[in-house]
Amino acid sequence: MSFQLIFCVESNRRAATDNIYIGETLKRAFKIDNTIKISYVNMGSRSKYKDKGVLREIREKIKQYKHGDSYVIYCIDTDQFEINAEQKRQYEDIQRFVYEQNYDLIWFCHDVEEVYLEKTIQDGEKKERAVEFVKRREIDKVDMRRLCAAKEKKSHSNIINVIGKYVEAVI
Repeated sequence: MSFQLIFCVESNRRAATDNIYIGETLKRAFKIDNTIKISYVNMGSRSKYKDKGVLREIREKIKQYKHGDSYVIYCIDTDQFEINAEQKRQYEDIQRFVYEQNYDLIWFCHDVEEVYLEKTIQDGEKKERAVEFVKRREIDKVDMRRLCAAKEKKSHSNIINVIGKYVEAVI
């Protein structure tokens, strides 16, 4: 049976850096074949998680896919939720929204670059650094155990756990 995974990511459509890291993870860790359609909704910011345009794009992707079920997965940076009350509140609001919509949530603690590169990257350098990540096949150097976390922890994510609910892992 065919199905679609819709990843709602923070990065904007032009940079699409989150798409790059997720795509590399899919290639490295999962058996993706032509029965699985991968789609992205680029929100442009985590604060737009329930923006009318974002929700409309999700509905359109679901409606356009006629070959099976669609599953929506929000991919969110936790930011500094442990020390910043506003970021913690927003992260908890997103968790609640995702739960209420019956979607899944992939989190990157503290951001996607910290998870994959183990360091913070300045906004102006993120696109270039993501492209280098692919060219240098750096996904092969990532400790996959960091991508299977059950709880938010610095430089970790639950990405493999969440995608593994839908797709067979090969790691």
